[in-house]
Amino acid sequence: MMNTPFVFLLNTYGAFLLFVIVIFYLWFFDKAKKETYHVILATVITVLVVYFLKILFDAPRPFLLDGRTPEAGYFSGNHSFPSFHSALTFALATTVALHQKKFGILLFLVGSLLAFGRVVADVHYPVDIAGGAIIGTLIALFIERVDS
Repeated sequence: MMNTPFVFLLNTYGAFLLFVIVIFYLWFFDKAKKETYHVILATVITVLVVYFLKILFDAPRPFLLDGRTPEAGYFSGNHSFPSFHSALTFALATTVALHQKKFGILLFLVGSLLAFGRVVADVHYPVDIAGGAIIGTLIALFIERVDS
């Protein structure tokens, strides 16, 4: 099941695709300009924070230690902690949930599934996912607090 091209695509690009879909929906259909701005700002800050934390912690990915082939792509080299995908999807879900509860809950569910897929694909440990989720959530809450 994991070796199908569709699953590989979702596991590799799912967070980015989710971001694009949500931005498109918020901007063009919901006309939620401030919410769209918050999502973009939270995402940019999350990307920067996660990038620097990956370098700081320099944790190897699971497949590097167990000798298996990863079943998903990875973009930031061999740094595992924190999960970029998890941080991005949770920043996105938290921001949206603060404005639209039901849509935000749906995004938390999708983000959790994508994060779980990253563990199953052997590119992250559960602690990487948890760390990313916490970082993304805290950054989104910070953006909402500062710009409300």
